[in-house]
Amino acid sequence: LVITVDTLHLFPETYQHIHNVREHFGERKEEAMEVEVARTKHAQSKAEFQRKFGAKLWGLSEDLYNYVAKVRPMLDALDTHRILAWTTGRRASQGGMRRELPLVELEAGEWRLKLNPFARWELAEVRQFVEKAGAPHNPLYDKGFLSVGDVHSTLPSDATNGSLPVSVRERSGRFKGKRNNECGMHLPHTDKTEDGLRKLEKRLLSAYQWEATAAEKSAKSGIIQVTAESFEESVLHSPDSVLLFIFSPMCPHCHKFQSQFVQLANSVAGDRELAGLRLARMDALQNKLPKKFASYSYRSFPTLFLAVKGRKEKPIKFEGRREASVLRQWLLANLKLQPPT
Repeated sequence: LVITVDTLHLFPETYQHIHNVREHFGERKEEAMEVEVARTKHAQSKAEFQRKFGAKLWGLSEDLYNYVAKVRPMLDALDTHRILAWTTGRRASQGGMRRELPLVELEAGEWRLKLNPFARWELAEVRQFVEKAGAPHNPLYDKGFLSVGDVHSTLPSDATNGSLPVSVRERSGRFKGKRNNECGMHLPHTDKTEDGLRKLEKRLLSAYQWEATAAEKSAKSGIIQVTAESFEESVLHSPDSVLLFIFSPMCPHCHKFQSQFVQLANSVAGDRELAGLRLARMDALQNKLPKKFASYSYRSFPTLFLAVKGRKEKPIKFEGRREASVLRQWLLANLKLQPPT
């Protein structure tokens, strides 16, 4: 039995490789081998995963992403099949935390053995073995990816960079700029850390269940959803003035204010006094604005900025009671309009 984890964030080439492996080993009658794909119990597609955990869980909490997308699915699969020992493809020649990789491991708090039979192999030996066996390989290897993971954490390897030690080059494209370059599935964890991650997982699922409904109601009221990638186009380059609601789906004050923001949007739609104003919202948990937009920085939630047409580089921050009627008067004053008599 081969178990591979689908994080729902893999490359298209990797999904094709899984298909090729299944076909290749499934056709060998005497040596037929089952290939099982393990996924999180919470989602069966990337879109569903993003609805339940946000678009960039890996950027919000690398530890939680690893737990939800990698660690828990693998442990569940191992438990389901009552596996007493499992084999990995890690090698000491890959460097990093694997430099002193033992042949056999028993992780703290675990009763299951982890075997690393290729620990002393070099990359060239692996390639020779695969070629001799006639087994399929991930086509990304032919494109310079010597170590392949998720799309968001994998770049081509610096295979020809002579300034890097050989042991570093192979995984040099993984987790650029991160505190470690080890796959989350193989990082040590304890019952205490797992309990904390389970609690955070539960809170985040609840938060994005609320956000799914809030986003739908917002869209129906003409409120645009802004991301870090669309911020310039949707806010700074918009031909209209923009009132931006920066929120966290885990913030109870944001939950309370959401209905007021929708109420304001509905009233603006038919308000000639506020013609030329757009309302927008941005999930701050999943979207971090670059430093060049420091004038839109925030320290708490909810935060509201008014980006006035012609002077959007200096947004006006709202300070006051977060009620639709109060906001309307504030908007009229700051857009240099007068309320109707």
